[in-house]
Amino acid sequence: MRIAVVMDTKISAGGGFNQALSAVQQSLRVLGLDHDVHVAVFDEGNQRHLRRLGVAAKVLPFTKADRALCRMRSLGADWVLDAKLRWRTPFESALQQHGIDLVYFVTPSQKVQALTDTNYVLTIWDNCHRDEVAFPEVRANGVFGSRENYMKHSLPQAFGIITESRELGDALAARYGLDANRVVAMPTAPGPLLNGPGSASPAWVRDSYDIRSPFVYYPAQLWAHKNHVHVLQALAVLRERGVEISLVSSGGDFGNGDYLREVAKRLHVADKVRFLGFVPPEHVGGLYGASTAVVMPTFFGPTNIPPLEAWSLGKPLIYSKQFSSQVGEAAILVDPCSSQDIAEAIESVMRPEVAELLVREGFRRLARIDEERTLAEKELSTLVNAFAGRRACWK
Repeated sequence: MRIAVVMDTKISAGGGFNQALSAVQQSLRVLGLDHDVHVAVFDEGNQRHLRRLGVAAKVLPFTKADRALCRMRSLGADWVLDAKLRWRTPFESALQQHGIDLVYFVTPSQKVQALTDTNYVLTIWDNCHRDEVAFPEVRANGVFGSRENYMKHSLPQAFGIITESRELGDALAARYGLDANRVVAMPTAPGPLLNGPGSASPAWVRDSYDIRSPFVYYPAQLWAHKNHVHVLQALAVLRERGVEISLVSSGGDFGNGDYLREVAKRLHVADKVRFLGFVPPEHVGGLYGASTAVVMPTFFGPTNIPPLEAWSLGKPLIYSKQFSSQVGEAAILVDPCSSQDIAEAIESVMRPEVAELLVREGFRRLARIDEERTLAEKELSTLVNAFAGRRACWK
């Protein structure tokens, strides 16, 4: 059977990009044993990044016609488009010309709505527009409706759905009426560029970014839900206690940066804050390594990439308590709305005995997640082989 593994995210996505690279490598290793697997992207940038990892990828078209069809389907025009007009987009036509039997989207992708006849497996990272409706990035400008229509249209038609946790899979099944046996909970892995050839050392990162003081690291884009605000408040609390430590955050600004700088100035901690913007993946490992600890009091989950990366690089972790199922004992859990909680956690990880304990627990947690991933890979293989048995029934 011929499978197209489709990567639909860009390097500016940060952790999501690294997550996609890991999933591509995994699909080639797991599904390539029994099937003819081809990797597809939509831009030459991703093609180059994959080539660095030894992965050959083909650039597929995605035209105005594809986007128009996705838009019309999101408005509920499926029956007219599919049954009456039998409109097939350039994207799906290209897949059919290459004899593709199944498409595996290793990232969430609105482009799945351009498929009419072709079966697919879809990855879902979160359902946070339903979990946390207050934030502007899932509330404003019609984003909630767009995401909800995407879920309602795409999930029921998917032959398989890949989530990072059973918790998310159960939520999707309950909200969208899915069969639980079509959901595979696949724990993700640290990005392959994090500590590979060409990755920057902590010393190089400190010099290049002119970082002189001890700092906690938050690898997160400047979305409201990432909750940098309460970390800034925690820095102010620590300064009042005579504890001097900085915050370094890397990630693109999606509209919240000016507000965060205003808050830092108002709290008199602007000199303790560095928003680096987007940094190359090869530098991220050095930032982890140079940090005192990783802090992530996010409101979105139930899983995230930075905990895995912190553990893999031997760094203590501070994390939101509502996502304890991901981290177990391998983090100090905090109320994300409590600057006091976050300040006490930062002060605690500055003690060597606490940091060492968290690092040991992190390695143990990572090993358990590796075991869970191995079992999930078998489930993925079983799911795809089950489709292959059905696919043999028609030309």
